[in-house]
Amino acid sequence: MRKSTLQFCEDEITLGGGAFRREDWPLMVEILDTMDRRRGCVFLIKGSIQSWKSLAAQLKVTADKVLRPCRMAWYGPTRDFVRGFAEEKLNNLYDNTRILRRIEPADSNRIKAMSKNLPHMLFTLLSAHTDVDRQSKSLQSIVCDEAWMYGTGELTEIRGRYTSFESSEDWQFVIPTSGEDKGSDVNEIWEDSDQRAWHVRCESCGHWYYPDVYPPAAIESIDEESGKPIITQPAGGLHFDASDAVRSDTGRIVQRLFDATVYYECPNPACRCHVKELPLSTSKFVSLQPEPASRNVIGWVWNALCHMPMTSVALLKAKADDALAHGDAAELEDFDRKRALRPWSVASVIKTAARPSNLGNYKLGEDWAPEYFREMEIDVQQDHYYWRVRLWSRSTQSRLLALGIAWSEEQLVEAQRKWRVHGHGGVLAEHPKTGQIYFPNGCGVFIDGNYDTARVRRLAARNHWCVLRGEPSGDRYPHPDGRSRIWNPIQAIEAFSGIADPTTTAPATGEAAPPAVAADRYVAEVRFRKAEARNTLRILQNQTSPAEVWTYARDTPDKHPDYLKHLAAWSPRDKIKKKGSLETVTEWVQTHERDDWEWCECAGVIAASMTGLIGSDAVEG
Repeated sequence: MRKSTLQFCEDEITLGGGAFRREDWPLMVEILDTMDRRRGCVFLIKGSIQSWKSLAAQLKVTADKVLRPCRMAWYGPTRDFVRGFAEEKLNNLYDNTRILRRIEPADSNRIKAMSKNLPHMLFTLLSAHTDVDRQSKSLQSIVCDEAWMYGTGELTEIRGRYTSFESSEDWQFVIPTSGEDKGSDVNEIWEDSDQRAWHVRCESCGHWYYPDVYPPAAIESIDEESGKPIITQPAGGLHFDASDAVRSDTGRIVQRLFDATVYYECPNPACRCHVKELPLSTSKFVSLQPEPASRNVIGWVWNALCHMPMTSVALLKAKADDALAHGDAAELEDFDRKRALRPWSVASVIKTAARPSNLGNYKLGEDWAPEYFREMEIDVQQDHYYWRVRLWSRSTQSRLLALGIAWSEEQLVEAQRKWRVHGHGGVLAEHPKTGQIYFPNGCGVFIDGNYDTARVRRLAARNHWCVLRGEPSGDRYPHPDGRSRIWNPIQAIEAFSGIADPTTTAPATGEAAPPAVAADRYVAEVRFRKAEARNTLRILQNQTSPAEVWTYARDTPDKHPDYLKHLAAWSPRDKIKKKGSLETVTEWVQTHERDDWEWCECAGVIAASMTGLIGSDAVEG
């Protein structure tokens, strides 16, 4: 009788300095047993990061190398990714597998290239992003690691590589991954599966439940007698207090105070008991879809509460909420994908244009006591300019101060002088440690550089303004501090040639850049992601707690009726990524001809982000 994968692991494998014991991995037992019993199946293993989802697939591959040799491949998003994974993880596992050390010399057993010929089998490392890797010879056993990172249609195309074995149902397709995009290939497979979710048993009432990180959505109804709305919160979910009561004077969460507020509520309405720790010793997988769309698709899911302290998960969620309140959805996306294991869609956090509640109780031109930063944005047209001035507080709130149309450089300078907005004063400096260009005296005037760039650069250089140039969607820009942002580090551009000054992009010398870098000959220029800036603007427009974050003056519609039309010029639309796929991407579609003041507001988001007033920088700072 053929040995099981679990038995092989117990007999042959050492993990963390000790022998593998199934008692230490209770939830993995079902997964490995199921993969032994079922052939001709897709196995989707969705788990939070730093848990054991990939380890389950690694153990299966290691056992199959001895027990069930066949044509096998391990996919990663890129070749560098999968090669690094093999060198760090698979090689280490092979080195700690006794039978492999015995039957082969240790050095020959290690994976050094993208493929390895073994007795009775070929084991190959492949890249999902590489066309030829998705379309080569037939494979009998396939692992697609971190499939949430694959491009649209790539996972579906890889699945075609086991079709030669479909008639005999002698194949396996394993997908260990974190959370996915809504409508993606991974999401479709999950919807087709039997959805075996990790459950724990309430020690008070005996109810089994999946400990979802998010509480159920509140239910709103209308009281028949008073006609007033009634909000009912269903039982269940992770709860915590992130109000000022658990924060320092600077707004940072005090972990000792915060931890005391964290609890999980039993979702049984008859119980609703609160626990500080989940009963992990009584956990098991329970199918949420006993009659799946496909009997050959088996899925498992667990979130970070399975292996992390409840207080740590709650703190990550609170910080993601803080970043969202400051206009940055990246941390929430990361939390939903990698900790909560929920399908992600940016459409869930952005709405359309400004709402009626964004109308502030003040007039244009009014001073504002909490003002910390004043910025002016200029949108460039062929023979005129749209401009607007906005005030920002340290707490991310902002007010519209003034806006207008200028027909000349002189009128722009006059508007800047009237509303007391400062440029960078002709001074740029280079950070002594990172080499990054910055404004020692700050900068509050930013001008659109996408139209007639050469003329705009000269205009900005003369007046000591910063040029902003929007770019299409893409990855965030890396910064010298190791972080990524929606705007790239400032460059000093020669205003007449358009060439970046090499002294401002070289590694740090330990001294500030010479003042000549910022002479009228040079202009400060920043590129940014237009779609992400628009996302951030919409997020801020929809923040209402504890007060409206982003507002415009109440007399704006009367004095400048086109302003609101400009703000509504772009709308988010879900677009199918690839023909034949259900995966969508949120794109911004222009629905109104004029969007000039909307560009100013998007650019203002970049100015506030560069000042550290919004985004994750504001939370950490």
